[in-house]
Amino acid sequence: MPAFSMYEWAYKAEGASVVTQMEYVNTKVKEYPAILMEYRAPSGKAYTSLSWHTPDKFYELTYSGSVKGTPHEKFLYEVAVGIAQ
Repeated sequence: MPAFSMYEWAYKAEGASVVTQMEYVNTKVKEYPAILMEYRAPSGKAYTSLSWHTPDKFYELTYSGSVKGTPHEKFLYEVAVGIAQ
C-alpha cells in the first residue's frame, strides 16, 4: 500500500548548513528551490522524493510510488506549501 512520509531537520539550530546542487533543482516549493525525483527499481517499483530547504530547516516528503501525473503529485505539493509557511 502506498504511503507518504516526511523528514524535517532544523539544521540551523544544530549549527549546520545545507548545500543544494542547483543542477538538480527542477521545481519550487513556494519561493524555495526544490528537487522532485522519482527513483525506480529494476522491478518497476518506484518512490518519489520532494526536497527543499528554508533558511532554518530542510524538508523531504516521500511517497512510495510514482506521483507524476497523478492526484498524489498535487497533494505532495499542497502538503509542501503548507509546511513551508
